[in-house]
Amino acid sequence: MSHEERLINCFKNVFPELRDDEVRRATSHSVADWDSVAMVTLVTLVDEEFGLQMPPENFEEMMSFELFLAWIQESLHDA
Repeated sequence: MSHEERLINCFKNVFPELRDDEVRRATSHSVADWDSVAMVTLVTLVDEEFGLQMPPENFEEMMSFELFLAWIQESLHDA
């Protein structure tokens, strides 16, 4: 399973109403349920799924599926 597919699963656990294509376009502005609780849940799921630990200072920057995916790919590449 690719990083993108694994990340889609994380997003769908937090936002189960989204289809895969909607997840790929998801932003904090386009998903009504994307609040601070959803963000903490999403970061926790991503950290667990990928064996990473996102620094709290990055939370404010992670406002889209694309940004999460880029961070994951960069973090795993640097590991």
